[in-house]
Amino acid sequence: MIRLVAAEAVAGLRTWAGLLLVAAVAAVAIGLPASALETGAAVADEVLAESLSSIAAVMFVFGGLAAVAVTASVSRLAVRLARADYARWQLAGATPGRVTAVVLVQLLVAGLLGGCAGLLAVRGLMSPSWHLLLGEDLDGVAVLAGAPTAIASIAGAAALVLLGGGAAAIAAGRVSPLAALGGSEAEPRGAGAIRWAFAVLVPAGAAWFVHSILAARLRGGEPDPEGRLQLIFNIGPLLAPVLATAVVAMAPLLYPLLLRAWTGIVPARWSGSWMLARHQARYHLRRSTAAVTPLFVGAAMYGGLFTSVQTMGNALDGDANLAPNEVLVLLGGPVALGVVGAAVVIFMSNRSSGREQALLDAAGAGRGMIVRIAALQASMHVATAALLAGGVILATGWILAEGMRPLVPGGVAPSFELLQPALLVGLGLVLTLAATVLPVLGRLREPLARRLAGE
Repeated sequence: MIRLVAAEAVAGLRTWAGLLLVAAVAAVAIGLPASALETGAAVADEVLAESLSSIAAVMFVFGGLAAVAVTASVSRLAVRLARADYARWQLAGATPGRVTAVVLVQLLVAGLLGGCAGLLAVRGLMSPSWHLLLGEDLDGVAVLAGAPTAIASIAGAAALVLLGGGAAAIAAGRVSPLAALGGSEAEPRGAGAIRWAFAVLVPAGAAWFVHSILAARLRGGEPDPEGRLQLIFNIGPLLAPVLATAVVAMAPLLYPLLLRAWTGIVPARWSGSWMLARHQARYHLRRSTAAVTPLFVGAAMYGGLFTSVQTMGNALDGDANLAPNEVLVLLGGPVALGVVGAAVVIFMSNRSSGREQALLDAAGAGRGMIVRIAALQASMHVATAALLAGGVILATGWILAEGMRPLVPGGVAPSFELLQPALLVGLGLVLTLAATVLPVLGRLREPLARRLAGE
């Protein structure tokens, strides 16, 4: 089994390297707050310990939810991209159980290696991060990243990769070899039951969370409006992550509907490249989902936290905002996961996309058209992520303002922070286009026969 795992890792180096990179970033998102907790537990200053614990809690919520969503999405994609190879194993005599076991070992190795790489990054980033956030309050304090931080980083990354790709690994051993070799994206019966249960339960939890905020409007006559307002101040910053998680849970239903709706605005007769890019994005639904999720999560959490803070600041007649150092430390994990994850998904998918582009070339499509189709498809993913993130940001501001309206004389005006996430989406677009167009240009120089063979 070890030889098989190693051989597949070499053959699919692009795929597994991408997953390892995402696992490393996820380990950093988990390891930094773990370091804060470990340091806080060791200091004698109770105020400093409480500050570190509060910071760690916020980072765990934002970074942890982003790590779960992005790592799961990329892990599933890594397994699905290699389904044809797993089908050949079955045709060569490997049992479904053995195929599943090998895939699980591959995921575990990628998660452990990514966790180790992330731990090294944590140990380099932890001291500058906490000094940047707490300043001189941390002078003379040893920032720790011992066994608890190491366990959280390495075990956390490995667990995220295994949990995210576990169902896909089981499906890899159960899918018909002929269906996998034929490029079908159909899954075995029952494979999506857990995902659909997740799609029902998580939005239900999010609806309860939203109700707890809007309940203040229904209880505006309570004798303790300050207590209700304080409750909203306590849970308000968590609204955007909760809404983003609910959207990710509904991705199999929501993403294709939105993608189909907004890309259909451009008539097919206006642009053949747009039409082909649109159909490719819709056909490869799971690949599109994996490409949309990372950037959406990063942008939604980034803009959502700004929107929450500014809207709650309006209730106090203040100009509340986040300082640059607070943004860098608190939101660095989700932002990095969003940008890196979006680019990595495109990088991982290039091998499969190359075969489709070779078929277009063989059918007579010009090289310029092939490049345009690839660039448009990547842009569709980024635009879909931006639309979803914008919806979460707008919903966050409106819900918080409505919840506080009966508790504040004169009401509360919502603030919507769209510029900051737009800059993040722009960066994601640049990296995504680079990860898309550059490999296409390189492949177009290769012989057509070699590209059609998928080598």
